[in-house]
Amino acid sequence: RRRGLSSREVQLVATDSGARELAACEPGAVEARDYRSALLEHAPHAVLCSWMPLGEDWTAAFRSSESVETYLLLGEVDDGCCGRPWETWGYDADGTHGSESEGDGESGGESGDESGDAGGGEGEGEGGSVGRKRQCGGLRAARRRSAVDWAQRLPAVETAGPPGRPEGRPEEDACAWRRVYERRPLRTPFGADGWTRRPLPGVSCQICRTDAPWCNRRHSQAVCFERLPDR
Repeated sequence: RRRGLSSREVQLVATDSGARELAACEPGAVEARDYRSALLEHAPHAVLCSWMPLGEDWTAAFRSSESVETYLLLGEVDDGCCGRPWETWGYDADGTHGSESEGDGESGGESGDESGDAGGGEGEGEGGSVGRKRQCGGLRAARRRSAVDWAQRLPAVETAGPPGRPEGRPEEDACAWRRVYERRPLRTPFGADGWTRRPLPGVSCQICRTDAPWCNRRHSQAVCFERLPDR
């Protein structure tokens, strides 16, 4: 459908895979497609994803679509019941992705990709696999280099680390070290792909069945991911 939004024509297409057997509000209003088919068929510039299923991550497909410039996720964030903590949100729920000893991502991660690819090729016997590994490693390194200058303009966030019990932090911020997307965004899956994350509190006044007045972390929120400039 085409509707006027802020004096601009925007084509809105609603899709659903039908996996949960939810009835459409009106016949023909929702196309029966999963997210992969929708991306291929419509090549959208923006994706609005509402309540991604727990344990699944669709955002890698969003970012790999050349037409997509931004995607908006609605639902519980970080370690909530939408998506996967690390792959979707850049949240280190199990303590294996944000260790201080792994390097800072902007420098150590870059050399790690290149050296790892070179070392793995010495005993590789399968045709073409060495070249593909080196190509992927070089692409990841190039993405980091192109994003470093832009990311350095972001305001610094002082957080505790390494994983464990943060020292000198208020109790309510005891999990700050898990929010890798704040302190080292380039190390997250979306950051490595050249995307940024920012919350949209102005559109987070939502109602969901998991709402509880004593737990704000479990309320539905809106988070926007945008492709870095010149990508």
